Amino acid sequence: MASMTTPRAMFGSVVHNNQILVAGGVNEEGLIASCEAYDFAANKWEPYTEFPQERSSVNLLSNGGSLYAVGGFAMVQNEDNEVAPTEVTDVWQYEEDKKQWSGMLREMRYAAGSSCVSMSLNAARMPKL
Repeated sequence: MASMTTPRAMFGSVVHNNQILVAGGVNEEGLIASCEAYDFAANKWEPYTEFPQERSSVNLLSNGGSLYAVGGFAMVQNEDNEVAPTEVTDVWQYEEDKKQWSGMLREMRYAAGSSCVSMSLNAARMPKL
């Protein structure tokens, strides 16, 4: 498998539309916003629409043909006007037709430290709660 164009750690990844997508992460220069898509047939990484904010540990989710980015860590200015790594709990959706990320939810309260898992539930087979 070919190496990513941008070396990174602590990035988000998901299989979406028959490609591996990676977003954000950290490299020697700090947090990054770049995204890449791996084409299995060509064994090649291609640039993908950049995420709107430099971010690490972002959760990527592909569900029903849509791509989402949830949470992670970003550099945010605090009350003391200092910039520090801060956990963010927001939700973004990638709009395929516009080739852009759009914010859906600014903050999910009480979601600190959470992860996302895509699944389908069969309500008919679930026991009554």
